[in-house]
Amino acid sequence: MTEDGTGRHSDAPTTDNKVTTGSLGASVQATQVDTVNIHPPAANLHSYLWALLGAVLVLCGVVVMAWGLRDSGVEGTADSGPTAVDSTTRDQPTTTTEPTTTEPTTTTPEPTTTTSPPPRPTIPAAAPVQVWWEGSVKLLGDGGPRSGWFFDYPEPQAGFAVGDLAYGDATSVTSDKVADWEGDVPPGQAQCADLLRATAGNTRASARRGNTFCFTTRGKRIGYATVTGTSPADPLDPSISLQVVVWDLR
Repeated sequence: MTEDGTGRHSDAPTTDNKVTTGSLGASVQATQVDTVNIHPPAANLHSYLWALLGAVLVLCGVVVMAWGLRDSGVEGTADSGPTAVDSTTRDQPTTTTEPTTTEPTTTTPEPTTTTSPPPRPTIPAAAPVQVWWEGSVKLLGDGGPRSGWFFDYPEPQAGFAVGDLAYGDATSVTSDKVADWEGDVPPGQAQCADLLRATAGNTRASARRGNTFCFTTRGKRIGYATVTGTSPADPLDPSISLQVVVWDLR
């Protein structure tokens, strides 16, 4: 079946030898058709070409405009893409400024110069005085050769009723210089020397048992004696026993 429903193509020649091109928009009529050359109308073809060329030009213009907008650095809206960054800003190195710390200022007071007196020369401590003699003696009350003793010798020497220490009576001992010691412990050489200077002129010490007293010798030595016993009850043989320490001279 043909397009016109007759079994014949719509563009085939009719009985009047007229051919209608239909879709080409042209018709041909001839008494005898041996060869048919169909040419579309030149005007319509030119219109198509111009329309196509115009569309291409419009598309090119849009493309060129888009490239121009991208390269011109014009900022778009919030939805138009990333914001262009200035090349001078992008290439600058990032500089970080450290915070400045200010140290507290401490004012140091000026040193005070104090002038001290020159130190006194150090005096070495005196060496302790050596003991010259130490021992016990008995003073007899008969006035004989042992009623007194001298202590400036390596060994004490007896005297007749005289000496560095001598029998005075049943209650006393005599010496050139003598002074009772009131301390609980025996005195030292310096203590006896001070005590004798303070009691100058005293020549008699108590013969009470347990009494201690300081004395001097004829040779200027210093000593002390402690009464260890007496026998006043025997009038025929009275005596006073002493424990004696004598220091050497300095």
